[in-house]
Amino acid sequence: MVRVSVPSGKERSIVFLDTYLASLPAAGGSGRHSYHRINWYTSELEEMRSHLQLSDFLYSWQGGDRLKKERNAFRIRYRKAIRQAKIKANGSHILSSRNFAYSSWKKVNDFRNNCDSFQTSELDADAFLIYFDSVPEVIAASISDELMEDPINLMEQLTEEKP
Repeated sequence: MVRVSVPSGKERSIVFLDTYLASLPAAGGSGRHSYHRINWYTSELEEMRSHLQLSDFLYSWQGGDRLKKERNAFRIRYRKAIRQAKIKANGSHILSSRNFAYSSWKKVNDFRNNCDSFQTSELDADAFLIYFDSVPEVIAASISDELMEDPINLMEQLTEEKP
């Protein structure tokens, strides 16, 4: 006859925990895919972001026009720095690729397809075409006959009106 020893209460919980953990697979990776990686975020942007968060906290805590102006000015600089970092990262990616045109259009289409919402229009296609068919007539009616006779003078008048 074989004797089996029964573990005590503490030993039972350890055996149960070991069995439970052995039956579950270990979680692997962060779950982020390669297309979600942000390659333009630099340590300088990280420092600027923490500075912006601090200035935002100080303004929300104390208020005041001076803190608001400083926060808004720094926010503008931070946004410009983000734009420049994205331009630099995308440019270096395009220049390092073997096919410049493909890489360029891939970046453009990635940006275009990153839209969160699509807006539908209630405008009928026929009404849209009728409107745009009438635009040249409206423009021609607004231009005087003297300008219509001389196209060079017309272009000079149109370019002078713009700021």
